[in-house]
Amino acid sequence: MKLYRYLRKNPYNNKSAGFTLIELLLVVSLLAISVGVTGDVIASLVRSYTKTQVQNEIEQNANFASFKLEKEIRNASYTILPYVNGSGASTLFFLNSDATKLICYRVTYSGAGVLQRGWASTSGGIPGACSNYTNVTNTSLVGGVNVTCNTLVPGNDCFKITKAAGGPDVVKIHLEFTQVGAFGVSQTGSVIFDNTLVVRGTY
Repeated sequence: MKLYRYLRKNPYNNKSAGFTLIELLLVVSLLAISVGVTGDVIASLVRSYTKTQVQNEIEQNANFASFKLEKEIRNASYTILPYVNGSGASTLFFLNSDATKLICYRVTYSGAGVLQRGWASTSGGIPGACSNYTNVTNTSLVGGVNVTCNTLVPGNDCFKITKAAGGPDVVKIHLEFTQVGAFGVSQTGSVIFDNTLVVRGTY
């Protein structure tokens, strides 16, 4: 009888202690679902942040390029290329405000499209081309952009000059900015810069 009482009081013989297999499986399943949902939310937030960052970098490059173009073209004294009321081109030649320099903008392609600015002195007369070209836009793989004229919107020219009878020269600009290496990249963006600028020196 004493042995029987001991066995009944022994906590290790209590069948209600611990977890059953079904309870363990239920807990594991709930944990797996929680981890899966949390992982999807985090992945979605990361993708959204990356997309926003890419778009911001493209817009920064586009805004810098457009600001530089607008300021110099509006203050130009004379336009040279493309020819007025002629075909458009990927290059733009004009004289600066005091006609001491020939300013040239061009979209050129070397792996990625890049907007470049060059200049040449007019002290010996107006030269036929510019030198001293530097990149206006960034072409690096991190934060860089690819500049084109008619990829996103076919049929456009980078630069075109029109003029009504007795009116000033009007420069039409169409530039397309996309992420460098956009093809095959999961997060991409684009900015299209369309503007029409009046050359003040040709009034």
